[in-house]
Amino acid sequence: MHWSSSLKQAIITAAIFTFWMHFVVYMIGSILLGLVKPLPYYLNNMKLVELIPQAKNTGWYTMVHPLQRFDGLWYKEIALQHYFKNPRSTAFFPLYPFTIELIMMATGFSFEQAAFVFNSILLFIFFILIYFLAAQKFHQANPWHSVVIYAFFPTSFFLLAPYADILMLDLILFSLFAAYGKKYFLSSLVAVLVVMTKPFGIFFIIPLIYLFYKSAKSPKLKLMRLSYLLLLPCAFMIVVFYQDLMSGTIASTFKSQSYWGMKFTTPWGIVKDFLHILKTSYSLPTHLNFILAVAGLYLLFISKGVIPNELWIYSFVLYMVFVFTSTKYGSIPFFSFSRYALMLFPLFIYTASIKVQNIIKSFYIGISLLLLVIFFIFYTVGFFVA
Repeated sequence: MHWSSSLKQAIITAAIFTFWMHFVVYMIGSILLGLVKPLPYYLNNMKLVELIPQAKNTGWYTMVHPLQRFDGLWYKEIALQHYFKNPRSTAFFPLYPFTIELIMMATGFSFEQAAFVFNSILLFIFFILIYFLAAQKFHQANPWHSVVIYAFFPTSFFLLAPYADILMLDLILFSLFAAYGKKYFLSSLVAVLVVMTKPFGIFFIIPLIYLFYKSAKSPKLKLMRLSYLLLLPCAFMIVVFYQDLMSGTIASTFKSQSYWGMKFTTPWGIVKDFLHILKTSYSLPTHLNFILAVAGLYLLFISKGVIPNELWIYSFVLYMVFVFTSTKYGSIPFFSFSRYALMLFPLFIYTASIKVQNIIKSFYIGISLLLLVIFFIFYTVGFFVA
């Protein structure tokens, strides 16, 4: 595929589906704002932030209000207060909220406006990167199919919400493309930013170790490239130290994880969690999380040896992190898995590569669209879905 032609197609695809995501948010948001007054904004007495400053009769308000929920409130708190005397906020790493703060200072935007514009740009870039990865590493004849899988996924709206997920995805892909281009030090520097975006970003070092090691022919070159990756644990410890300093709590990063329901689960505990879900009464978010967790395991099994090894290792490591450190909502395990699944982009691209009849593809798109609408409605009215 000619480079200029491929880039043009990637840009057009990304523009179409970025617009699609905005259309979904605007239409559902405008309908709900007309039907439910007021939409919930504070959750569980979390009076951490001021109300959205945009006038309620503007398009800005319609776009940003439905997205500003849950973790977005905490990211805004960090952007404004920098973890000051609030150890619970250290579960969220600083790169995303501090970047939004810089945009606010440069443009005069509110947090909500800055986050929406930033995430929109990141989403557009992400779709381009996914397009190229599908074309170059998965050799897809129609790489736009991988973008469709993402754009219609039930929790894809989180990529526009003021969450750090889309920033982390872009940085991971940039790091991988830098490594594929034999720019290993640059890849390591971008990976440092990955670590500063989310706590589990430190696990990105594992596929990079494999990729850097296999790419070097001599032991000296292997050692030099692997030494670049020492920057990642250093960056992690710097973030932890900074959070401890600002929050006034020692080991606040690790303590805050347990506050949010994250804890290590043994393999037997995972089995018990699966059995627990099977015995519980039907709940759409709970059982969709369960189905996606099972589907993810199946995709890992059948994609082994098919997708590039470093991408399979990446998917395997993060899948295990998400399962064995599952967030529990009350007694319900895997409660955020449908959002965490967005990080497993190699499995999304692999899914798009599976050859099935068009009627099955249409059925998938229809069901995904229905679930996307339902989940976004739930999220907007204050129901925790992922």
